[in-house]
Amino acid sequence: MKDHHEQQKRRRIIHAPAAKIAGAGILVVTCVMAPTAWPASGSDHIAHAASSPAVTVTQQSTSAGTNDVSVGIPTGPPISIDELPEAEIASNIEYVTGLLVSNQPGGKLPVSLTVARETNESAWMKDRLTIGPKEAALTADMLRKDGGNMGVFHMPEADKTEVADLYFSMTQRAAQILSTSKQGMDVQALYAKLQLPPSRVSSLQEDLNVQLHTDHGAERPAGAQSTPLGIETADTSGQVWVTLPLENAALSSTQMNRLKVYAKYPDGTAGYVQAALTSYNEKYKHGMKFALPKSGQYTIILPASSKK
Repeated sequence: MKDHHEQQKRRRIIHAPAAKIAGAGILVVTCVMAPTAWPASGSDHIAHAASSPAVTVTQQSTSAGTNDVSVGIPTGPPISIDELPEAEIASNIEYVTGLLVSNQPGGKLPVSLTVARETNESAWMKDRLTIGPKEAALTADMLRKDGGNMGVFHMPEADKTEVADLYFSMTQRAAQILSTSKQGMDVQALYAKLQLPPSRVSSLQEDLNVQLHTDHGAERPAGAQSTPLGIETADTSGQVWVTLPLENAALSSTQMNRLKVYAKYPDGTAGYVQAALTSYNEKYKHGMKFALPKSGQYTIILPASSKK
């Protein structure tokens, strides 16, 4: 008797209609949709996904009580690659090259690096120089062959501008390549010098970004002997060095020994930073070199002589 009841139970399970499927096959539609609330009632209702212009899912009820699911797929003609719009390039941006050489005299294998230069009617200019893995590999190879431990990059010449910016970046991956041989980078910008010694490059844990901003029309502090240089950076290691050109060539040796670098910071504080007199270039014989403490505006000044 027990076996008879088990057979009846299995028969009911086997013959119970689990689902009614319209058509001869099964259509599986996979959709990625935002979470949506299910309807409160309706046994044969299918929740609709959020509307999409690419695929439309609809439900149709037949007289036999079955549910048909149809998928609408766009059938418009494909767009030819030749007809796709090209990326627009600003007409005031050009790519210029400068030479990277070794700090060891007599180097014979200079490397050309590209600078993105954006200008505006010769009154404003923005240069962007990025030292990535490729540039670092070229620098490291050049220094191994020519000797020296600093790659010295000379920014491309430009017409004099009232306002000039240099956006310098060194990626952390580039720093790893240079640090293998304990090498650094020196950028001879148009209105200042930026130096990353090997010790700073080897300690770089993330991308380094430094912006140098020169405005020849900016207000100068009392006793200014150079154009104020605005520097923006998140680096506060004190291992990035900057050299400002001494524009006044008529100073006596006594006056030159009294020169200082005056710093004005975004929070309104100001003061002197420790700096040393050094050589600069052919145009400006001398400059003042200092370790950059943080973002601010820096100017060489000749303090007024104290009265006795």
